Amino acid sequence: MKNIDQALLAHISDDAEWFSQRHVVIEKNPRITLQTRGNAATMNGVAVDTLGNPETIKLGYSRRHRAILIRGCKAEEKGAYPLRHTTPGSTTRIFAIRAFAVANEIPVGTVTPLLGHAVDGVLIFPLDQEIEDETGHDEQRAV
Repeated sequence: MKNIDQALLAHISDDAEWFSQRHVVIEKNPRITLQTRGNAATMNGVAVDTLGNPETIKLGYSRRHRAILIRGCKAEEKGAYPLRHTTPGSTTRIFAIRAFAVANEIPVGTVTPLLGHAVDGVLIFPLDQEIEDETGHDEQRAV
């Protein structure tokens, strides 16, 4: 860098686009995360897009398969849960989960990420699944 002309260095610096994020998470699969206090869950942008960007959702539960089911619905539908942005401009949404979790005996109290898949416009999130952590290691999750 000693041989670079100061004028060129100033020009390059003026033209630079400075990166402002520490990391970028590229999600490929629908995911919900049951939050620590058990009052709410978050839904990633992939899940929201898969459902067609609804403003409200309907929650279902399969006891036999131990899976949470989510579909988009109209706000006036009985049992509709509103989706809210976690922060302005974020693709992640948050929704209430406490009453649903208690009614279906789904344990809450720890951060629990669940990967899902879509079938006929419904997202299915099995509670017993293997999830790969950030290091690439699989861990068994049983909620």
